[in-house]
Amino acid sequence: MFSKDNFSKKFQGLMNDVNERLKQNTELAQSTIKQFVENGGSSYPAAAVMATLNGLFGDTLLEKKHRFAQRMSIRDQKQDLVLEKSQLVRQLPDAQSRIILCVHGWCMSDVQWTRKGVDHGRQFEKFGYTPLYLRYNTGRHISENGEDFSHFLEQLISEWPCEVKELVLLGHSMGGLVSRSACYYASQHQHAWLKSLTTLVTLGSPHNGAPLAKLACWLDAQIEDTSSLKAFSSIADVRSNGSRDLSEV
Repeated sequence: MFSKDNFSKKFQGLMNDVNERLKQNTELAQSTIKQFVENGGSSYPAAAVMATLNGLFGDTLLEKKHRFAQRMSIRDQKQDLVLEKSQLVRQLPDAQSRIILCVHGWCMSDVQWTRKGVDHGRQFEKFGYTPLYLRYNTGRHISENGEDFSHFLEQLISEWPCEVKELVLLGHSMGGLVSRSACYYASQHQHAWLKSLTTLVTLGSPHNGAPLAKLACWLDAQIEDTSSLKAFSSIADVRSNGSRDLSEV
């Protein structure tokens, strides 16, 4: 015979079991990821794992000052560039007057611009451009990354080894939104780098909101409005600020 109290006890027992398994799996995942990033794998997969972690939980990692939290940097895919003229001369001895700066998408990294053996940034070298790549924490708000990116560009252009005749920004997915945000903040802060910008290209950037991110927001609303789903509300809270922003732009 059906008993509401009996059902509630069984359901609570099931939820306790699920929570315990999630805890165990999370601890195992954390241990595995730590070992992989610190000791295993090449730079490419390690960077990909870190990028995914930061896309999903980057804002939380920063808040907790976790060492896995990614900081913004401009790179040549091999090293962080020191934005001082003497250092840039040493790091980029062949720096050209034309720069293309690639800005990756959500849960991605600066080393993930190669498809079918073709690096989309490097392809511009034969046209006289110096390819650079932004690495940033995609779990942060787009606006926060955009404002920081604008400050980075201001220093980069002012310290570049030669006069910059052309700056091209190439943004993929969220990277296009971050680049657009950087242009806005450059105007707000009257940054000089904006005068060097000739072209802004966005590839698959969700300027009207990302469908998957919008679906996640819809699920958040359903969980909030349905009492039987309240137990899953903590799962929705895990979403990073960056992923939430993708559904609102």
